[in-house]
Amino acid sequence: LASSTFSTSPVRAEAYRIEVAFSPAEGELQAKVSLDLRAVEPMRAMELELARSLEIHSVETMEGQKLRFERSRLALSPKLLVDLDKPAAAGDKITLVFRYGGKIRGGLLDFVRSDGILLRDDARWYPAVDLAAFTQLETRITVPAGWEAVSSGNLVSREEQEKQVTFVWQAGSAVSSRSVAAGPYREQRLRQGAITYAIHLPGQHAERSSWLLGRARRILEFYAARFAPYPHASFSLLEAPIESHGAAGYAAAGFSAISPEGVEFDGAALYSPEFLPHELAHQWFPNEVTLAGAEDGWLAEGLAQYAALLYLRETDPPQAKLLVERSHLGALAVDPLRPISAGLKLFSTDGASIADATL
Repeated sequence: LASSTFSTSPVRAEAYRIEVAFSPAEGELQAKVSLDLRAVEPMRAMELELARSLEIHSVETMEGQKLRFERSRLALSPKLLVDLDKPAAAGDKITLVFRYGGKIRGGLLDFVRSDGILLRDDARWYPAVDLAAFTQLETRITVPAGWEAVSSGNLVSREEQEKQVTFVWQAGSAVSSRSVAAGPYREQRLRQGAITYAIHLPGQHAERSSWLLGRARRILEFYAARFAPYPHASFSLLEAPIESHGAAGYAAAGFSAISPEGVEFDGAALYSPEFLPHELAHQWFPNEVTLAGAEDGWLAEGLAQYAALLYLRETDPPQAKLLVERSHLGALAVDPLRPISAGLKLFSTDGASIADATL
């Protein structure tokens, strides 16, 4: 694993100020993003990525001067080229302001729907030069009234209007993710030491809040003692309407989203006791110790599953033993999954099989 500061891009992202308004019923978003960059080498233009299904209304300088941009000629490519208003020397700061909107062509883990929103970095819903770059971040998220919205950092304000509500999140330090999630949630919070823990669940699962909130706190405290202090002032756990067979999850800096099945059955006898510890371990791997490339994902999955094993050894030794035995059986199969050589194909495989194989 390697810090994203070793990126070979000729420009480095330093700060994002994101304003995004969602219309869940229509599956649409409208966004304004101010992006601060630093030239690594002299340039007159720069290449970025933004989901092709989103229509770019304008790209401007901080002073409002419109800039010429061109999207890739490949129909589905997210790449675009922006011509600068003047040449930039190595070390120069460049600020670009993007206005765009439309629908995201998502999949299992990226969606804007009437029952919830989850947009990962991989959805390319914001302009990026490096999806894993550590940047300063402020995110303003507007959703329908009665919804909650979560991003990386700390919730600094909540602005309610008649039909909508805006949540402002600010990261206290550089973060490696610009993901967002939202839904018609009921929120419960717990302050423990310097960290605020929050859980966001829909009404039908609200009775699970205290259980999951306490379990998440204990897991994160275990990892903080074993690896390194938890790097943020808050952590949010939320249910996302992920349409999966079995428990599924996604982790961004400062929050984790899990599927309805993971919410409903966590703690049930023999039900994937490693699932939640695995998902929360991603707060360290790869959110803090990032990947050199997407094909190295097996490292993040392997370290998260190993962390889950450490937690179960401490809290539930019989389940830890079963986890190791299951992984051994998979390795002895006639045609076992080979995570290191699978590359990106690894993530088209069943999630539990990936985790077992990487362990």
